[in-house]
Amino acid sequence: ALENVSVSNYSVRQYCVNMLADGQPTPLRALLSNLLAYGAAAQNYMNYKTYALVTDGSDIVDPLYYDFSDYAPLSGYDASFEGAAAADVYWTSASLTLTNSVAMNFRFYAESTANLSVTVSVNGRTQTFTQFTAISDGVYEVSFTGIAADEFSEGVTASFARSGSSVGNALTYSVNAYVQSKQTDSNAALQALVKALYNYGVAAEAFGGYVG
Repeated sequence: ALENVSVSNYSVRQYCVNMLADGQPTPLRALLSNLLAYGAAAQNYMNYKTYALVTDGSDIVDPLYYDFSDYAPLSGYDASFEGAAAADVYWTSASLTLTNSVAMNFRFYAESTANLSVTVSVNGRTQTFTQFTAISDGVYEVSFTGIAADEFSEGVTASFARSGSSVGNALTYSVNAYVQSKQTDSNAALQALVKALYNYGVAAEAFGGYVG
């Protein structure tokens, strides 16, 4: 019987607002404020309910504790390769998809995907893919979503194996590498989004150090 179960609407925004109102320690306030600012930037970028941004309302968001302009122009986060590329399998690009979560996309060319696997790792965590999204003739993609907010500066490494043996080279990329590539993008909404994403990552790293 479910007659006595009460259901109410709750949201990330409401959680943040409630926590901010409780006068939490500065690192948490910074994290929540920057999370809301990133949410508003995402709304503007996706053109989603821009008439009701998550930051709307008085006293909801503290002034940002982190400001991308303090770090711009961002540098030092370029993609890097280790080992020699193989002629029959090699990386073609790395990028992010910024929707409900941050997904890192690795694209590659493969003459054949028979017995091929791609392993993606960050901070000792790994995910191995044996199914790939076909993009065009010979070009495939894997998307990795296992990146925490306090790992945006961390290198995420993708490597190939065929029948269990390493082949080709490894590619290392980071969320901040994408931010770096888009920090002067001609799309102002995307530029604002990646800057807000960076601020959120800095706040998450600082909060992790605070609670650690």
